[in-house]
Amino acid sequence: QDAYTPAIPPVTDVTARDGNPYDPPCLWVDTFKAIEEAQKFIYVAGWAVWTDLHLLRDPETGHLGELLVRKAEEGVRVLVMVWDEAMSTDVYPCGLMGTHDEATQKYFGNTKVEVFLAPRQKNKAKLLERNWVGTTYTHHQKCVLVDGPIEGDSTRRRLKAFVGGIDLTD
Repeated sequence: QDAYTPAIPPVTDVTARDGNPYDPPCLWVDTFKAIEEAQKFIYVAGWAVWTDLHLLRDPETGHLGELLVRKAEEGVRVLVMVWDEAMSTDVYPCGLMGTHDEATQKYFGNTKVEVFLAPRQKNKAKLLERNWVGTTYTHHQKCVLVDGPIEGDSTRRRLKAFVGGIDLTD
């Protein structure tokens, strides 16, 4: 789905299969709503996760980091996994790729959000090859998994997933 599809012509001129006006999906809006509705878990995996990202074009909603911390404080289990870029360090946190991995871990450091920096490793390789793999190859998953409501059933929850395509970063 698109990151943001404004509800303007010609999009609003399209009719859905049921005859109603087409309501275009918007990745950032849908992701924000899904995170807001989560009651049990929010799992985020990404090449990069930028805590200052605004999912909505409304400054009142805050940024991604604030949203995840708030949900964790509400008792939702929030897990974040980002690639551990080998070139980013305490001295040079931006690294070579700008993944924000060190900044993400630091941001959530004293919160209930759990962060794992996932390195790319090739254990049985020679030193040079191992270093090349560790700095060049990444995990490149992009997903947000949350529990969501089931329409008409307030006792159970369902899995809602946003997978692939767009990183939660700048």
